[in-house]
Amino acid sequence: MVVAGCTKCIKYMLFFFNFIFWLAGGVILGVALWLRHDTQTSNLLVLQFEGQQAPGTFYISEYTPFTLEPPN
Repeated sequence: MVVAGCTKCIKYMLFFFNFIFWLAGGVILGVALWLRHDTQTSNLLVLQFEGQQAPGTFYISEYTPFTLEPPN
């Protein structure tokens, strides 16, 4: 009987925490999209090198090491 109650508690705690993390991810995504598409802040995200727009390969070469980094 005690095990059934503990299982039910764990199930609802898992649901609750997953929902909280889902909401937090949505908020972070919303803020990121807002900053990216707002006319006042989108100029901060433009990367220039020697007065010219950086090529798309620069971004790929910067983000790839973070995604391929092995876990500790």
